[in-house]
Amino acid sequence: MSDLDPRSPFTHERWEPFLNRALVYVGYRVMEPFRDDDPEKENFPKSWVRIVIWFSPSGLSWHVNVHSDIRTLLRAGVQGLSNGTSLYLVGDRWESREDDALWVGEVPIPPSIQAVLDRWAREDETKGKQAPG
Repeated sequence: MSDLDPRSPFTHERWEPFLNRALVYVGYRVMEPFRDDDPEKENFPKSWVRIVIWFSPSGLSWHVNVHSDIRTLLRAGVQGLSNGTSLYLVGDRWESREDDALWVGEVPIPPSIQAVLDRWAREDETKGKQAPG
C-alpha cells in the first residue's frame, strides 16, 4: 500500500512566500523503492524525503534531505541564507537562527504525515502480534 496521495506525489507539500524575497516549495514524502517489483520492497527502510525548491530574483535552487525520523526532518533548516542565518518552517511560520542546528523544540507534524505515522504504528503492532514467541 502506497503512502502517497494519488493527487500528489508528496504526502505533505506547501508553497510559502518568504518576506517577498522568494517563493519556497517544501514537500515531504515517504521514501519508496524505484519500482514496485523490487525484491527488497518489504525490507525497505521507513524513511522520509524532503525537497526544497527556492525561487528568488537571483535564481532557482533546490536540495533534497532524507531521514528516517520525520520529527528530525521537520526540525531541520529549510534554507541557508546569504547573511549566515538559516531559515526554518515551524508549523506555518518562518523563523531564522544564526546557525544550522536543528530547531529547538517541537515542530507540529502535519496531519497528512501523522496519518502515515499512525498507519505505520498499527502495522508494526500487527507484525508484533503475529511474530512467533
